[in-house]
Amino acid sequence: MFADMFMQFVMNDEKIRKVETEHFGEIIMLDDVEQILTIASLLTTFDASLFSFVGWRGQASLDWRIDSKAVRRLKSQFPAASSSFDSNMPTFNGLLSDYEEKLLQRARQRGHGYYYGRNLYDLELLSLVQHYGGSTRLLDFSKSLWVSLWFACTDKVDEDGLLVCLNIDRLSYSMAHLREGLTSLSIKDIISHIPNNPIVFEPLHLIPRMRN
Repeated sequence: MFADMFMQFVMNDEKIRKVETEHFGEIIMLDDVEQILTIASLLTTFDASLFSFVGWRGQASLDWRIDSKAVRRLKSQFPAASSSFDSNMPTFNGLLSDYEEKLLQRARQRGHGYYYGRNLYDLELLSLVQHYGGSTRLLDFSKSLWVSLWFACTDKVDEDGLLVCLNIDRLSYSMAHLREGLTSLSIKDIISHIPNNPIVFEPLHLIPRMRN
């Protein structure tokens, strides 16, 4: 409820510039860090606890979709399956699952599936592969506004970047659900349990900097 009130307040504020975008519809356009911090501080104005449930993601270009590296790779390799992404979703999901299964298999063959004295679950191993630059279906979000701003501003300095604020608490399946048992399942099993739902997952026992 507070998140909805916050967004309504921001979008109705005439002092805040809005722009229409190809991929995200109407969004707010902020011109400097001071404006960004003002908007971020408004989250706690509406609800002090809301900021605890926020995830941030920075992208260097407003022209990019929010796609994972694996999705971008498969789109380039199989243009026929991705030319109409929505209508071909079942076909594309099959390609993604096959790619992911082979990726996990290769990672385990190279000894990356064992960490801190135990075998890693699929989600944990994918997180590790993602951290070292591998192409997975995962999308990185950060608890840090500053980390996300760095990603939004560093790569393409002459273009408008994108800063995404995600209310994690509103997602259907968050870390609490996963920790109750879904983490130990394979990726295919998890998807079959909760198809078409976003999942929030935070590795608990991996590299400390991954938790930022």
